[in-house]
Amino acid sequence: MLSEQRLPSLTIHEQGLIYLSSLDLDFSISDIDGLKNVLPEVKDAFHRAKKSNNYYKMAVANYDFEEIKNLLASLGVESFDSIDA
Repeated sequence: MLSEQRLPSLTIHEQGLIYLSSLDLDFSISDIDGLKNVLPEVKDAFHRAKKSNNYYKMAVANYDFEEIKNLLASLGVESFDSIDA
């Protein structure tokens, strides 16, 4: 099953990177604008997966969304809506 999936989402604090499996993209964990701008794309990925009943992709997108929110909060950026809002 996993051979057909992307790598799992991963945050590497030592290197200052986050890999978002839901979008197959990576970002600097200090790139506030990039992280804020990608949140709607992650939310869209969640809703597309929900519409097609792909629970694995829903879980991956939900994890990515929450991880970005946590990173932004640690950088002093205000909170965002939930993923299913």
